[in-house]
Amino acid sequence: MQLAAVLHEPKSHMAYAIDESTVHLRVRTANNALTAIHVIYGDKYAWDETRTEEKLVCRSSDEWHDHYEIKIQPPNKRLTYCFRLSDANEDVLFHENGFTKGSKENLDDCFHYPFLNQIDIIRPPEWVKDAIFYQIFPERFANGDDSLSLPIKNVGERLSPSPTTFSAVICKV
Repeated sequence: MQLAAVLHEPKSHMAYAIDESTVHLRVRTANNALTAIHVIYGDKYAWDETRTEEKLVCRSSDEWHDHYEIKIQPPNKRLTYCFRLSDANEDVLFHENGFTKGSKENLDDCFHYPFLNQIDIIRPPEWVKDAIFYQIFPERFANGDDSLSLPIKNVGERLSPSPTTFSAVICKV
């Protein structure tokens, strides 16, 4: 098992609320290194009554990594969790303090998502779904040092810079 390639960052792009009752969890592993990943989760304050285990799905792979994810609904809007990593030979628990062989999870070692707060839920406006965003890096277009820039092609009359013109971009494209 290639444990050095396993990555999960709590309260980040790898563990976030998507609505009032659902958390999205992601784990990255070495490519084709595991046969399965399960998340073991529940409410820290009612662990015996709420403990649940579910299998993550491999959503994508590249030359080096597999990317697993799952959407879960934490009981009582509180989440304590760890991952069971499995290959053909062994099972390993992955938690906030690293890796543990065996099957008994220690709640103090687990990852924690303390509470699903309304403020933590990202709610982009509806128009964003159909929007196209362009990123312009001004230092690439008008960095002030022509020795670092590619030659400028003649694009006609230069425009004076103003809030309504993009002369630096137009001159450099």
